[in-house]
Amino acid sequence: MAEPHLDRRQLLRALLLAGAGLAVPAACGVPSGGGPIVDGAGPSYDPVGGEKGRPPEPDDASSAANLVELFLVAISGPLDTTAVLTDARERARRFLTRQAKDFWKPPDSVTVVRVEGLTSSISGADAIVSGTLQPVGSLIRDRGLVDPSSASGPVPVKFTVSQDGSGLRISELPSALQTMLPLATDALDNKYFTPQLIYFWDTRQRWLVPDLRYVPSTGLADTGRLTEIVKWLLLAPSDLINSVVGPFFPNGTDLSVPNVLIQGGRVVVPFTAALQNQKDLARVVAQLQWSLQPLHKLTDGVDLQIAAQTQQVTGAADLYRKYNPADDVTSRTADPQTFCVTGNAVQALDGSLPAVVAKPEYNRDVLMAALSRDRRDAALLTTGKRLTLGRADDTGTVSYLPVDLTGHTWSRPAWLPLSRRLLVIVDGQLRVVSATGVVSAQPVATGITAFAVAPDGYRIALIASGVLGVAALHDDSDQLTVSSPVRPLDTGLSDLTGVAWSRMERLVVAGKTGSNQWRLAEVSIDGAIRVVWKDVSFFNPIVSVVAYPRLPSEPPGPGQVLVQTGDNAVFRVFVNASSATSQPLTGKAGPSPSPSGPGTANRPVLTAPFYPD
Repeated sequence: MAEPHLDRRQLLRALLLAGAGLAVPAACGVPSGGGPIVDGAGPSYDPVGGEKGRPPEPDDASSAANLVELFLVAISGPLDTTAVLTDARERARRFLTRQAKDFWKPPDSVTVVRVEGLTSSISGADAIVSGTLQPVGSLIRDRGLVDPSSASGPVPVKFTVSQDGSGLRISELPSALQTMLPLATDALDNKYFTPQLIYFWDTRQRWLVPDLRYVPSTGLADTGRLTEIVKWLLLAPSDLINSVVGPFFPNGTDLSVPNVLIQGGRVVVPFTAALQNQKDLARVVAQLQWSLQPLHKLTDGVDLQIAAQTQQVTGAADLYRKYNPADDVTSRTADPQTFCVTGNAVQALDGSLPAVVAKPEYNRDVLMAALSRDRRDAALLTTGKRLTLGRADDTGTVSYLPVDLTGHTWSRPAWLPLSRRLLVIVDGQLRVVSATGVVSAQPVATGITAFAVAPDGYRIALIASGVLGVAALHDDSDQLTVSSPVRPLDTGLSDLTGVAWSRMERLVVAGKTGSNQWRLAEVSIDGAIRVVWKDVSFFNPIVSVVAYPRLPSEPPGPGQVLVQTGDNAVFRVFVNASSATSQPLTGKAGPSPSPSGPGTANRPVLTAPFYPD
């Protein structure tokens, strides 16, 4: 029996079906004409996976939906000059048919977009790839940052994918992309770019403040990536921290050669003569060390050249440790101690209690609590809704004092990293309380339901009116202030209840999904990267979330996370690159109620989990 003959239309349709991940029907059942036939929605597709070392090409696509994903990251790589931008745009055009190229008129500006829910279906000879597209900001090409001021809501989009002489190509773009040069957010999350913290000096040049950038991981050698970072330091910081940092490099400072040098494992940064006007070269080295890591190890060293002359900077090798408050190894450890409230008293889940809460005469009737980073200050909110502050002095003597502050609804208090003051929400007002119990005359912010202060002390996350936002925190005078406007962040969740800093550049937030389940989402401080941890869900409302970001000197990644649900259960959340899991926590076992009782020990209920601030 002869094999059934497939005409060109049937063969094209079969290729598209296979590329979309759909079953190919038998040849005798494939109609050869008539109106469009929709075979149904295909499977959802995972985010794009890119090969580091080069940007994607159309032939890398494994399906119609994957072709769309790769097109949206095709411009990945260096974008800071007109020449490389032109090359990137031409690279993206290769994903289009000739007719689609004629209609696509992208500008020089790059729009960062979040694309979700891509599915494929077949319509006649074409594949239709549908999903949602949301502009989340603009990529400021010469500074490597995402400016979220142009962000807008998601819109439905459809791409038409056809087979031409070269393979699968996009034959029709959605109208939203006809005049847009897109870069999908997937590219920024360690696919084709690497999230990078660079540091600027605060207005008093005491501490380094982190700022988020994205370094291309394709199209640049290590020296090129390091050079990009140094150039960013010579330009302005992002709008988020602009109000809490000041100028440091003298006017006219630039690199004296096109690229930094790597010599014997050390980075040599050659500056022009203008840097001679900056007398504190040790701070220059410290800023470079923190900003170049982890691409260049902190301990491998940085050498300065000014006008081709190598500079001898006394003590520069170790001075960097004293300038990053989030990496203060004397009080902020890599493995934090975990605390909860059990039986109306603070309990350490590992190790012993610090002296300030060690005795039951003051560690009692506790509803929520906070410990300072050095564990010498405590803030205890009692079951009677009263706040008391404790202090263990140098001799070990512990004293407590009441705070004249009343209210019905309280948050867990939190100590500020850089001063002996704390923040607490009382009836929606964010209040400042000094270590001596003095309450600020005016609230820092109103309408607040949750907050979290970054480990560096210069940034704060707030939930107000159900919206998550991030802002700079001014702590340079007696009056603590939050910068305005607060930058809103789209979390992908509703009914937000809690927020914490999971990394130096990301927040973990608790809320509900459309399926009415309670989940956690991690979102970057510019709103560009957002991941809902779908592997972890809770049927009871999440009432609080706390986290402990890794030290900046550690390898990048999410820190430790704890949540409490409305049924007074506490969970530890474990996160890795591909999934998240949760594990319930239980208190230290106590004795059985009687000798004749059951053999298993009683385990007290844990509530109000926290880490030292």
